[in-house]
Amino acid sequence: MEDHVKDFSLGELATYMGYSPYYCSFTFHRVTGISIRRYILLRRLYLSTIDLANHKRIIDVAIDYNYSSQEAYSRAFKTVFGVNPREYQLNKMPVQSFAKLTIQKGEEWCGLNIAKKMVVVQLQNAKSELFDKDVLNILNGQAMYEEFTEKKLMGDSDYAPFNEAMCINTATSQVFDEAFIQTRAGGHQDSVENYQKKVIDPLDKLFHKRHTYIVLWFGEDMFCQMNLLTILAYLEQSGYAGKVFLNSFREDELIVSQTELKLGHYASVYNDVLVNHVTR
Repeated sequence: MEDHVKDFSLGELATYMGYSPYYCSFTFHRVTGISIRRYILLRRLYLSTIDLANHKRIIDVAIDYNYSSQEAYSRAFKTVFGVNPREYQLNKMPVQSFAKLTIQKGEEWCGLNIAKKMVVVQLQNAKSELFDKDVLNILNGQAMYEEFTEKKLMGDSDYAPFNEAMCINTATSQVFDEAFIQTRAGGHQDSVENYQKKVIDPLDKLFHKRHTYIVLWFGEDMFCQMNLLTILAYLEQSGYAGKVFLNSFREDELIVSQTELKLGHYASVYNDVLVNHVTR
């Protein structure tokens, strides 16, 4: 994938992996928590900093990385790194890196570094009670879950991943019951057993342990927002009485916005949007 980051084609990746373009996109997002398109954008921009550091002309870098103009490249660069390419060249300013993601045929996606240690430390200083044993962190994507659990980024609290694509296929009004599992599995053209293993079983701590706090880690894209809405609907339907916090983040920034959410209306929104497909 890295060899083709300048001229990336989802169709070619799908052919190499032996899956459909949709399945590649869905699996990539499910595991990493970001879209393939977003990853390619961030990785391209980061790799372009190497050429800039070697004093390559900005217009040539823009062309090499398939931007329509130097202005378009500069806008994208500044949006992600906070400085324009000329400032970066002149001042040799440090920028955030975006790690190489290695994809091997026939294997899961791996290698995307999403550590947010510094941000987590800031959150701990602001609200230390969210790092105790009575806290469940529900994380968007398998890679994020593995990162947080391996490094215990949220201290002694519990962790669970929610890996779905709720913005597509049919959903049922009651979240996570037998009808929901059968319906979602059918929509993904998967067996009930596989869906149960991949999506439902990892949420065991949500179903069988009562926590004082639940912290939801979800990004701002549509995939994340629909998954978030599903979890919130379940919390209302199950009568959860603790406190709920949303740690919202953008995948291209090490910035987390924390908000306490009040349950009470999410189930109806979920029903309108994901079950009845009513535009709000």
